[in-house]
Amino acid sequence: MDLRDLLIECLDALRVPALDCNHRAEHLKRIEQVLENDGLPSEARSLLVQAAATFRRHMKRHPADFWFRDDRETGVIAQAIANYIGDDGFFYHGTVFRRLRSILDEGLVPGASRVWGLKGEAQDVLRQYVFFEPTWRGAVNWADTASRRAKGKKGTLARSPVIIRLPMRGLQAVRDPFARREDCLMVKGKVSAEQAEFTSGHVRGFARWAPLTEAMLSRFESDTKTLVI
Repeated sequence: MDLRDLLIECLDALRVPALDCNHRAEHLKRIEQVLENDGLPSEARSLLVQAAATFRRHMKRHPADFWFRDDRETGVIAQAIANYIGDDGFFYHGTVFRRLRSILDEGLVPGASRVWGLKGEAQDVLRQYVFFEPTWRGAVNWADTASRRAKGKKGTLARSPVIIRLPMRGLQAVRDPFARREDCLMVKGKVSAEQAEFTSGHVRGFARWAPLTEAMLSRFESDTKTLVI
């Protein structure tokens, strides 16, 4: 597996352990495979070893426990991986499958209509910016919310939650002033989806990513209610 992608996924899992801390078997398996490479840079090797140890510790805890106890050790290893990756990571956006066609054609476009029940200044910001999360796990809630609020029959592929990821390099993101969390981000104007990848369904564990162009092909491959890639 590509070292960069593995480190990015490990960082995501370390930043949001409360979502799926008990789903780390795939992470541990892939880390073990990469560690078998004798040419692995020593710093990357050390980071992966520490991440694996942290995942094993997390798997013994209940997910809700992370909401009530600060875990400084996890924060330290997460920051170390973030420093190693630099700006070679991704930003994430939650949506639903039915919107992928327009995203492919037009990119991610700031909301032109009143959504989320927002009014006033918040709605003005919504019309100017596209919103992102720094982790895909952070974007899960937005994708699930979009799925619940989408029009059409429940349980269909069209309403399946989707997370899109875009390379952060080149995107001028600023903090969302209306968000409670400081890591909620937004980018002004339309954002190209040329390099976008996606994952779909109620994701837990190790996310699989595919080029967004494959999304339109996937609808013809099965009649399942949730897209699996």
